[in-house]
Amino acid sequence: MGIGQVLSRPFAEVGVMARYSVELPRYLRRRVTSEDAHTRLERAIRDRATNFLSILERGVFEQKDSPYRQLFRWAGVEFGDVQQLVRTHGLEGALGQLYDKGVFVTLDEVKGRKPIDRPGLHIPISRTAFDNPLSARHYEGMSSGSRGPRTRVNIDLGLLEHEAAYVHLYLDAFALWNRPYCAWRPVPPVVTGVKWILRLEALGKPLDRWFSQTKVDFKDGRWKFALFTALTVSEGRLCGRKFPSPEYVPSDAPEPVARYLVDMKRRGTPAVVDTMVSSAVRLCTHALDQGIDISGTLFRLGGEPLTAAKLRIIEAAGCTAICFYSITEISFVGAPCADSRRSSSRSGSSF
Repeated sequence: MGIGQVLSRPFAEVGVMARYSVELPRYLRRRVTSEDAHTRLERAIRDRATNFLSILERGVFEQKDSPYRQLFRWAGVEFGDVQQLVRTHGLEGALGQLYDKGVFVTLDEVKGRKPIDRPGLHIPISRTAFDNPLSARHYEGMSSGSRGPRTRVNIDLGLLEHEAAYVHLYLDAFALWNRPYCAWRPVPPVVTGVKWILRLEALGKPLDRWFSQTKVDFKDGRWKFALFTALTVSEGRLCGRKFPSPEYVPSDAPEPVARYLVDMKRRGTPAVVDTMVSSAVRLCTHALDQGIDISGTLFRLGGEPLTAAKLRIIEAAGCTAICFYSITEISFVGAPCADSRRSSSRSGSSF
């Protein structure tokens, strides 16, 4: 890295933070209503093929450094060929044929753990290789790293607003609108906690508490993430929103979270806890060992598989769990079914 790049990066980060500071109040002034959520998702489903081709053209074939574009070139596939495949076979059929031609990336490749290797093709993967060129970079964070090394993630407020539409349906499906909602998620650079605050605020449902397995740290290179956290909370409050400050609660000392859940239960409104599977298991184990009644709590889980053994511990504490599948760099991938008639075990459903 040259001296110009070293000097320019801090200025670029200040520029990104300034843009985030300007865009966040605009984001908070908007509301994703029930009608908005249903309309947005119905339109997205209806226009899937058209949207796919538009993104492919602008985000891949018009991007000379795109690893996807290199894969298409290696496979001898032009944009017009993809259009014809979609017209002839539909979107799923076209994707299947592209996969058979080798036009795909594995999770390890997306995460930057290994280069893209196909017969006669080798593509080294840089830290920015899979950045979405069509996405607005309102800030940069990291994935949780729950199942491997952390990877860089750009925060796009427009994408969060779209994801809020899915969250609206999730709150509807599981009847969670009137239940207190807390997150037990790390502070930035891990972006999940901040994302949940912003998704819920887009719906007009504030996050009640934010517990974090990690501390806000101004040391070394983490000052910018600490500043981002403080900026998010302070701007949210200036906009009249209930933005909770993160409270440090490590996974091996979950007593504060347990006491909060006891308080919510006493009030007659058991809480929803958004956290990782391992944290939920430690909390339920602690509650069982200490004789703390947190029954009725719903855990909204992710980050790792919810195994039958882990689910048994959660259920032994009188709690239920629903496990979602998402990839931080991409977005939501799958969700459990709220209709127990369609799922053999609703609390353990994971896709």
